[in-house]
Formats: sequence, C-alpha cells, structure tokens
Amino acid sequence: MKSFFTALACAAGSALLITALLIISIEIFAFDRAFFASEYEKIGVARRIGMSGDALAEVTDNLLDYTSGNRDSLDMKAVINGEYREVFDSREKEHMKDVRELYLSAAGVRTFCLAGAAALFAAAFIISRGAALRILCGSFLSVSGVFVLATALLAAYAAVDFSGFWVSFHRVFFTNDLWQLDPNTEVLINMVPERFFSDLVRNIIICFVSVFAALNVAAFWLRRASGRSGTGRGA
Repeated sequence: MKSFFTALACAAGSALLITALLIISIEIFAFDRAFFASEYEKIGVARRIGMSGDALAEVTDNLLDYTSGNRDSLDMKAVINGEYREVFDSREKEHMKDVRELYLSAAGVRTFCLAGAAALFAAAFIISRGAALRILCGSFLSVSGVFVLATALLAAYAAVDFSGFWVSFHRVFFTNDLWQLDPNTEVLINMVPERFFSDLVRNIIICFVSVFAALNVAAFWLRRASGRSGTGRGA
C-alpha cells in the first residue's frame, strides 16, 4: 500500500514539475530582451513601423514590464513615421490586458506546480524512504511518455501549419477577437508578427525538450543505479 501511494504522489508530482518546466521555458524567451532585439533586426521591425531602434527598445521594455505586472498601463508615446503619437490604440491595449491576465495566471500555475511537486515528492520520501527515489524515477519516466506524445503532436502541428496552430492557440486562450489586429494601422502586430512567434515557439520547444530530455536521462540512470544498489529493499 505504501508503494501505491508513493507512486501516486510521484506521478502527480512529476506531472506538476513538467508543467512548471514548460511555463518556465515560455517565460525564458517571452521576456528575453536579447531575443526581441535579434528578431527585430532580422525582421526589420523598426523600419516597417517607422520608429527608431531606441524608441522601439523603450516601447518593448514598457510592453514586457506591463505584461509581467510591473507596469500599470500601456499609455506611452513615441515618434512613428515622423509623428509623435500614442503607440497603442484602445484595441491593442485591451488585447494586451488579456495577455497580461493570461501570463499572470500562468505564473500562478507555475508557482503552484513547483510547490505542489516539492510537497508530493517530500511526502513520497517520508512514506517510502529509501524506495522513493526508484519509484520517483519510474513514475517520472512513465508520466513523461504522455508529455512526449503531447509535445510531439503540438510541435508537428506548429511545424506543418504554424498559422493554423497560432489561430487555434488564440481561440483556446482568448474569448474575444481582440487578437485579430490590423497590420496597416496597428503597431503591436508589426512589432511581433507571425514570423516572430514562429521563432519564439521554436525556441520554447527546444528549451523545454532539452531540459525534459536531460531529466529523463537522469531519471533513467538514477533508477538503474538505485536498483543495482538495492535501494529501498524491504521498504
């Protein structure tokens, strides 16, 4: 019975940990100023908007600060095509309010998942002591199979039809059409066009898969090592 509850706690903790790792992978690149600058240069964002590079960098800083909850509003002005004007219109601001709420919710989920995983793993070690490491590694490898399948399907979808993938993402996470912006009149869609998000999603997947694979390799070898050393016998 102890082994059953330990395996259950380890499986649930593994699912929470992997979910947290995915959110952390998103955060790493979604708020990476260097990544934004690299993409801006590659796509030619400043030129297509009609804004100086310095002004674009300042707007980006303000945008990311707002999204992360470190700025109260998106009210800001800059010179765009020779005119000193408000950068974002009301529709863009309303959409970014939704994005901010989505991110802050995800950050809350990340914190909950990390705390939950730590608590469940601690409980597993209290219940089964020496056997917990072997059970944890086995549970992590088993749960990983589900995430591998889900990640592979999403990555394949994004690779084959990123436009369809991106539209589906917005329809799942947003309840309005504010994300459908006009590139002829609105700045936000020109700052972060579909090509930008295609590169962003690629980097997120690479980061997540790299860490995920490393953890699976570690779990595999730790499980083998604990089995050879007889860890947990009689627990």
